[in-house]
Amino acid sequence: MHPENEHLTHAWNILIGFLIYEIKDAYLSHIRHVRSNSVPHILEGYRLDFRKGSKSRESFEDDSIAE
Repeated sequence: MHPENEHLTHAWNILIGFLIYEIKDAYLSHIRHVRSNSVPHILEGYRLDFRKGSKSRESFEDDSIAE
């Protein structure tokens, strides 16, 4: 290979590597942002399910006492 071709190939390798790094970084940043926004909703849903479960347990206990 000619020295010019080697230099050009090296420059393209650096550019492609940089682009891959930036795309990966942007993707991971997006995923982190989406997950951090979704966590409060998951926790809130869990709390609602837990409250529903405790109410149903109370009504179940009340039914068994009434018998």
